[in-house]
Amino acid sequence: MIGLLFLGFVAAWFVAARWLAIKATRRLLPGKLRLTAVCFITLMLVALPLSDEIVGGFQLRELCEKNAVLHVDAEKIKGKVVRLVIDPSNKDVEGTSIRIYYSHLSYRDVATDAEVASYSWYVAKGGWLIRMLSTDSDITPLTIHPSSCSAGLSSQKYGFTLVN
Repeated sequence: MIGLLFLGFVAAWFVAARWLAIKATRRLLPGKLRLTAVCFITLMLVALPLSDEIVGGFQLRELCEKNAVLHVDAEKIKGKVVRLVIDPSNKDVEGTSIRIYYSHLSYRDVATDAEVASYSWYVAKGGWLIRMLSTDSDITPLTIHPSSCSAGLSSQKYGFTLVN
């Protein structure tokens, strides 16, 4: 059902964008300049409902490159029994164009409570268009794939035991 709503919206929006572009360029003489202007304005207007997701995709990629990096001391973690502490969990990132939340995963030595590994996990949610078309506010974005990132940690690779 959401697919049909989305297709209907895209078709109606394209027709409206083309109509607005033609109205905006009506004073130009017919020719290549007017055709180019109509095409450019139409494309800009068609992309407008997804602009928050487009900007959010750049923001998510920047956050992932800077913060979703595995920090591990391979010597300290080897042979240890560790527990996972998630703090914060699903905290919203401020100042982004779409909802992006993150969790910080910290692997701590059970005996000393010292952090032996950590990384962050980021998840982006859909922009205003997909939220408007859907009844679910927790839907993935249309233009961001993948919509999450994390470094991950393998107990087999680093030789530790994870307990709950």
